[in-house]
Amino acid sequence: MKDSRRRLPVALAISMALVRSLAPGIAWADFNVELTAPELKPGMESLEAILQAQAEGFADDIVALVEQTLDKPLFMRAFAGAAVTASFLSGLTEASDGSPGSGGLALSIGSAASVWSADFSPAALERLSVLGPDDDVEAGACVQPLVAQAALSLARLAPGLDAGAYVGLMDAQGGELGVRSFSAGLSAGLSLFQPPAGDRPPMLRWRGLRLSLGAGYSYGAYSALVEPGPIYQSIPIDPDGEGPLVPLSTTIQVDPSVTAGVLCTALGGRLGATTGITLFGTLSLAVGAGFGVSYGASQVSLESSDAIQVLGYLSSLVENDGSIALSGTTEAVESVEVSPYLSAGLGFRVGAFSLVAPFVWNVPKGLGLAIFVEFRP
Repeated sequence: MKDSRRRLPVALAISMALVRSLAPGIAWADFNVELTAPELKPGMESLEAILQAQAEGFADDIVALVEQTLDKPLFMRAFAGAAVTASFLSGLTEASDGSPGSGGLALSIGSAASVWSADFSPAALERLSVLGPDDDVEAGACVQPLVAQAALSLARLAPGLDAGAYVGLMDAQGGELGVRSFSAGLSAGLSLFQPPAGDRPPMLRWRGLRLSLGAGYSYGAYSALVEPGPIYQSIPIDPDGEGPLVPLSTTIQVDPSVTAGVLCTALGGRLGATTGITLFGTLSLAVGAGFGVSYGASQVSLESSDAIQVLGYLSSLVENDGSIALSGTTEAVESVEVSPYLSAGLGFRVGAFSLVAPFVWNVPKGLGLAIFVEFRP
């Protein structure tokens, strides 16, 4: 019975504190608090009751600090935009090194990354290096460290037709940073006005016009350890109430260590046209343009479990420290956009192997880049 009195996952005092703290700020999809008050040595029940009541109110300060740190709508929107930009890279590798129609099958493996920012000026980038925990800026990123692609010529169905697919997966969790991502997509292209390849490639060859469309899905979870610093609260202790004893004070402390993360989901489609040249049959350059339709959503999640420590003269009477555990996920920040994009690509081919680097600018805020090693059997 004693333990159930100390353990207060749904205590009324905490619930009311959360409503007051969170109602004007973050919209939470779910938020859970579990509080265990410090336990004093036997015979200290009256002091323990006072300490327990004060520990309940202490949750107000912790939740307010968490809300202030995680209320980042611009930040969340930027991560969703970066994920959408990364999805536009689907199928652009074929445009960088020519259609697989000339080689039948193309297999590649590499990495992709994208960023989203309202301002790419040097001054804006410098401000990012000195951001405080309360700042909210429109800046985000999407990382796909391992991506595998395949493209296949469908010239038997129609001259110049090709199709491709890609999938990416990453799960790397460290002490302070973590990345977990998944991506997949499909693409198709149709090459028009492509000059026939001769026995020997000319010094300069126009690669014709390639129409392409692609669709991609991506999910990413990026986590970091946030340590805002200790929180202290002074507690007046008056064991005899209205009696003659002078009230004393002690201090309780929590040093929060919060694992905060950004969860991003994006679904995008694009339609574009690309043209380019090939030099000496080895170096390929391509440029293109198009437009994309996208949906993106992002959330912030948190999880922490920290000790409540008693400082001062009561510390010698503590048998077990208390604890406070927080977990929650914000409501998703969603966006649907139709935006133009510009693309470019560079390919360097030696025999059956190529180094391919497509680039995309999701006008005006998104930049994406991928680097692949490609093999054409």
